[in-house]
Amino acid sequence: MASLIRKDFVDERNTKIAELRKQYESELKKYYEEYTKFITNKYSGDANKRAESNTNQKNIKTINGKLNNILDALRQNNTSAEIMIKDHEANIKNKTNIIHRRNHLINRQDGKIAQGNNEMLSRSRQIEFTEERNRYRKIMIIALIIVNIFLGLGLFVLFRR
Repeated sequence: MASLIRKDFVDERNTKIAELRKQYESELKKYYEEYTKFITNKYSGDANKRAESNTNQKNIKTINGKLNNILDALRQNNTSAEIMIKDHEANIKNKTNIIHRRNHLINRQDGKIAQGNNEMLSRSRQIEFTEERNRYRKIMIIALIIVNIFLGLGLFVLFRR
């Protein structure tokens, strides 16, 4: 089915997914680093570092929001791809139905042609049989005429004697 979907769409989708994956991985790396700093600063004995942990916590929330936005973009990309695939699938089903209807029509026409051929063959056989019967009748009529001529001559010869 992938071959039926435009190649440029597949390439565009793969490029977008790869781009989002790179963004997600870089943001995730930042998230891990910021979270590590947050944990280190929060449980540090130094009051300045504990105060800095609040800044780290805000950065974590910001990065977390970016990660969620990237995941939302991936979901939206998947949804749009799914919609496009469903559209293509519906188009394929529609074209398949059209092809089946045309095939049914062609099969009916083929049946009518075959029936017409059988009728023509039957008619040609009837014509051949009629011609053969007419030839037989002509031969019989000619034979009867010849026999009648011989009988007529025979009677003529008998009456003359």
